[in-house]
Amino acid sequence: MRAEAGKPKRRWWGFGALCAGQFLVVTDSSVVNVALPEIGLAMGLDTAVLQWVITAFSLALGGTLLVAGRLADRTGHRAVFLAGLVLFTIASVVAGVAADPATLLSARAGQGIAAGLVTPSAMALINFLFREHAQRSKALGIWVLTGASGIAIGVVAGGVLTAQWGWRWIFLTAVPVSLAAIVVTTVAVPAPGRSAERGSPDVLGAVLLVTGLAAVMYAIVQAGERQRTGPVGWGLVSLASGGLLLAGFVLQQRRARQPLADWALFRRRRLLGANLAALTQGTGQAAVLFLCTIYLQENRGWTAMQTGLAFLPYAAAAAAGGPLAARLTGSHGPRAAASTGFTVLTVSFLVLAQLPRTDGYFGLMAFGTVLAGLGVSFTFTALAAAATGDAGSQEGVAAGVFNTAIHVGGALGLAMLTTVMAVAGGGPESARGYAAAFLSGAGIVLAGGLCAMLLPSGRTIGSRAP
Repeated sequence: MRAEAGKPKRRWWGFGALCAGQFLVVTDSSVVNVALPEIGLAMGLDTAVLQWVITAFSLALGGTLLVAGRLADRTGHRAVFLAGLVLFTIASVVAGVAADPATLLSARAGQGIAAGLVTPSAMALINFLFREHAQRSKALGIWVLTGASGIAIGVVAGGVLTAQWGWRWIFLTAVPVSLAAIVVTTVAVPAPGRSAERGSPDVLGAVLLVTGLAAVMYAIVQAGERQRTGPVGWGLVSLASGGLLLAGFVLQQRRARQPLADWALFRRRRLLGANLAALTQGTGQAAVLFLCTIYLQENRGWTAMQTGLAFLPYAAAAAAGGPLAARLTGSHGPRAAASTGFTVLTVSFLVLAQLPRTDGYFGLMAFGTVLAGLGVSFTFTALAAAATGDAGSQEGVAAGVFNTAIHVGGALGLAMLTTVMAVAGGGPESARGYAAAFLSGAGIVLAGGLCAMLLPSGRTIGSRAP
């Protein structure tokens, strides 16, 4: 028998807990960026290793998203949401008290897994709580705003927390919020009925995919680190291992009873283009925050708080761009909105590439990050609409693959750009390395614009939130 959605007042309390959980995991993807130099100083990590603090989270999140939806259908959405919050709380504590890089990176991976459990389960619970169209639309509007504001607030909050109390508090401040969300969810969110679908999600496939990608990324980073010092033996071993693991992933998908996705979906030009472009969009979003943070603090000597406040134009532009992008996508189709976004994002990288070559960096920084914020919001909105709008009954699976592409693209992109920076400049003090990384980033997002040409040019039904 299916559970009732609950009384109106309790229902909105439950919705608040779902939004709090989503806010935590979204914020966690951006709050760490500004604290990276302080983390590197405390842990003795260089720039190439620091990117793994971001990458560990992104890869774990991307891999978990592929299986979390089906897992929640079988075991219960509320149970999976609560499990995600509990894991997030534990991982946040471990990250906040970590004494060595291995512990910190493991905790970041744990946070990524938790985020992958929370996001799809919370979305399903919102649909369960609000059956009426008007209230569901209102709830989803607040949900979208929560996600958009979480990324923006995370960047600024990371600077303030790091400057005032130290980098460990960017993790520890999430703990009381997470605990409160667990309590309210337990009391105010009823448990929906479980799906009658049989079979288990392909966890092995997700593990093979994530570990294979991690091995390939390690090889990419090693290529940059070792190019000045001789042989790249471990990098070659890692590359070969990654290739074998990814080959195992392909074989596993062919034999699995319930593969991670119906890959026949991507015979459709629209879905193929959207997900290829999403890989480059993830690179653009992650690279702007990472490269600007490291450059301003390591090269220009800015404090964490100054760096966090410097991203306010980015945050404001990203928030303002969302409604504009939705309107353009609805009136002219996802191709027009995505092409506009990728063009603006490419120009932003070209502008930011001039930062190391001039002393007038603040004006360039503000202008470049405003363009980046607009480009990120336009591309995400358009690509999300294209990735899910033609999937029919498999819309949930298509959304999971799309979000995975965003996060995996960000992780792979950071690995490539930090390698470019190491090869071209040799260290965080080198202006040449940053310029080369930004220019390479411009090339990557420009390729995304070409992929966006596969998208339909006519009107689309609408866009989906992340």
